[in-house]
Amino acid sequence: MTGRLTRLMVPALASAIGATGVFVIATAAADAVPDRVLIGLSCAVALLLGLIFERPVAPRELWQRQREDVVWTAVGGAAMLWCAPLLAALQRSSDAPSGADSLFLMTTTWGALLVLASWGLARGRRGPAPLAGVIAALAGAAGLLASWEYPSSFALIAKFPMRDAMLVLAGAVFVAGALVVSAIGSRLPLRTTALVALAGASVPGVIFALPQLPGVVELTQGVLMPCIYLGAALALFTFGWTTLERGTDTLRASATLMSVPLLVMSLAAVEQLTFEYGPSPVAWAGAASGAMALTVGLVVIAMTPVDAESAERSVGGRHAIALAFAGASMITGVVSLFTPALDALSEGGTGEPFRVAWTMVGFESATGWLTLAAAGASLAAVLSARSNDRVSSWGPSAVASVTCVIASVPLRGTTLHTWNTWIPADVQQTYGTEYSRLVVEALVDPVRVAAAVLAVLAVIVLAFSVGFGRSRARALEEAV
Repeated sequence: MTGRLTRLMVPALASAIGATGVFVIATAAADAVPDRVLIGLSCAVALLLGLIFERPVAPRELWQRQREDVVWTAVGGAAMLWCAPLLAALQRSSDAPSGADSLFLMTTTWGALLVLASWGLARGRRGPAPLAGVIAALAGAAGLLASWEYPSSFALIAKFPMRDAMLVLAGAVFVAGALVVSAIGSRLPLRTTALVALAGASVPGVIFALPQLPGVVELTQGVLMPCIYLGAALALFTFGWTTLERGTDTLRASATLMSVPLLVMSLAAVEQLTFEYGPSPVAWAGAASGAMALTVGLVVIAMTPVDAESAERSVGGRHAIALAFAGASMITGVVSLFTPALDALSEGGTGEPFRVAWTMVGFESATGWLTLAAAGASLAAVLSARSNDRVSSWGPSAVASVTCVIASVPLRGTTLHTWNTWIPADVQQTYGTEYSRLVVEALVDPVRVAAAVLAVLAVIVLAFSVGFGRSRARALEEAV
C-alpha cells in the first residue's frame, strides 16, 4: 500500500505543479502574446517535449488496431488541452476578471465540475463523501482567495458575470474532454494516451494560430519563450494527469487540479518569508484558514473509497441520533445562507461624497459556505458510517466537518465580493486609499451558530456510536 501511494505521489505532484504552471505562465504572458498563438504553440511544444522523452508505441500498428480509440482520444485531448484553455484565455484581460476570480474559476471550479461529473457517472455508488469534499474545497478556496488582499478583488459573478460564466463554460468543455480521454484513452498504452491527447490539441492549435503569426513581426524570444514555458507546464500536467488517473480514477485525480490555489499561495508565503517588500497585503489568518478547509476537502475527495469497500459491511440504522443531528445541521446550514452574516459600510469617492450601509447574507460570506460545508461533511460522515463503520470510510468527512467549523472563525468577517453594481465605480475603485473605504463586520447569527454546533455534535455522537457498537460486538463475540 505504501509503495502504491509513493508511486502515485509523483504523478500527483506533476499534475498539480503543471496545472499551477499553466495558470501562472498563461496569466503572465496574456498581454505579451496573442491568445491563439500562445495556446496553440504551447500545445505543439508540449507534444514535441512528450515525443522527446516518451517514445510512442508502434504508431502504425496502433492506428491499424485501435483507430477509433486514437481518434476519440485526440478529440478529447483537443477539447481538454486546447479548446478549454483557449476559451478561457479569450475571456481574460489585465484585470477582467481579476486574478483571484480567474484562479478560482479555472482551477478549483474546473476540478469540482470534474468531480461532480465523475460522481454522477458512477450513479451514486461512490457515496456522498465526494460531494461534501467539493463543498469544503470550494468554500476553502474562496476564503483563501478572498483573504489575499483587503479590500479583496475576489468578486465572483459580481463584476464580470458574462466573463465568469464563460470561464465556467470552458470548464464544462474541459470536463467533457477529460472524461473522453479517461474513458477511451484507457484502452491505449499509458504514455500513448498522453501523446495522442496532446497531438489532438496541437493540430487545431497550430491551425488556428497560423492566421495571427504574420501579425507577430518575428518569432522573437518574447514570443517563443512564453510558449516554451507554457508548453513544458502543459506537458507536465498532461503526463502527470494521465498517469494519476490511470492509477486511481478521474474523481480522485481531480483533487490535483483543485489544489492549485494552495500551490500559488505557497509561492506567496515563500516570497513573504524570503524577501522584504514592505507590508503584506494578505490576511494570513484568513488565508491559512481557507487553505486548511481546502486541504481537508481535497483529502475527502482523494480518500473516497472504491465501490467494493464502501459496500463491504452494513451497520443499518445504528447511528440514528447522529443522523438526526447531521440532518438538522444541513437544514439550518442551508437556511443560514439567507440569514444576516455581515454588516458593510461603503463611503468616500473622488467626486460627490457617497455613503451607504447594508447587510450581507450568508452566501455572500466565507463563513456561510464553510458552515454549509461543515454540515454537509457531517451528514456525509454519518451516511458513510451507516454503510461501513470503518474509520477510513467516515473519518475524513468527520475531520473535514470539524475543520470547516474551526476555519469559519478567522474568516467570519470575510466577504466573498466587494463589488456591487449599485455603488458608484469611483468609490469601489478607490477602496483602500485615502478616498474611499469599505468596512465589513461579522454578525452573530443564531441559525449559523446552530448549524455549526449541530455538525460538531453529529460528529461526536457518531464517534461514540461507532465505538459503542464495536465494543458491543466484541462483547458478544467473547460471550459466544
